[in-house]
Amino acid sequence: MPTKCIPPGVSTLFEPIPRVAVVNTFTKAPSPTMEKCQELVGGSVEVYHLREGGQLIVCEDGRRLGFPINPIATNLLGTTIYGDAVVLKGDAQWV
Repeated sequence: MPTKCIPPGVSTLFEPIPRVAVVNTFTKAPSPTMEKCQELVGGSVEVYHLREGGQLIVCEDGRRLGFPINPIATNLLGTTIYGDAVVLKGDAQWV
């Protein structure tokens, strides 16, 4: 089977696709468990209460772990949030 030649100067490595942080929203009971939230945010959780009502759950070590800035969560809280986040509203909020 013939092999394909790669021209000189052409890289064979592909640039990784940048990871984009996401926000998962829950509005109805049952609430996600602590373990599920840890899975969704990628580590130990930190809970913030939002001015508009609801709770924002983030990874407390997101910056240290090199997670990308989450512009949606940052906008919700008014301070820089790194990594995925969970929003709990209505009946899904933790007590």
